[in-house]
Amino acid sequence: PFFCAIDVNGVEYAITVPLRVIENLPDEGNEVSLYIYPVMSEEKMELYGFNDEKEKNLFEKLISISGIGPKVALQILSNYSYDEFFELVKRKEEKAISKIKGVGRKRAGQIMLEFKDYVSEEHIEGINVEEAISALVRLGLKRSEARKMILEKLREKRYRTVEELITDILSK
Repeated sequence: PFFCAIDVNGVEYAITVPLRVIENLPDEGNEVSLYIYPVMSEEKMELYGFNDEKEKNLFEKLISISGIGPKVALQILSNYSYDEFFELVKRKEEKAISKIKGVGRKRAGQIMLEFKDYVSEEHIEGINVEEAISALVRLGLKRSEARKMILEKLREKRYRTVEELITDILSK
């Protein structure tokens, strides 16, 4: 894993990030925005940082898979961007994912299995389903409920934006 130190109003935080984040950081002293995913336990609090919300959501989904922890998820995100990862899953390139340190053949198969439904529904008629799910999860819905509601709505009607879709769901 890679680390960066971020100063927030005089308090320095160590943030664990994928290599892609390190590559995109500005020079020292410049302002930076990261999407943070905190992991808290009785012993410590760890902060994981990402370039964008899609990357953070992918990290969350990866660590929800049995046997995949933050280190392995960061390795995956260090090797592949969000779009590259989903392209590998679409093409069923299990071998490429299995070569990542800490993954192996068995976990790569597990990852492919977990993401196969996401790939076919990732964008339905221009709507990023994962973005819509994340928005509803932040509003307190369970991921499975949010996904089900979104897919039902997308079958009923065409939406121009994720915001329009979420507004329609919340109005019901």
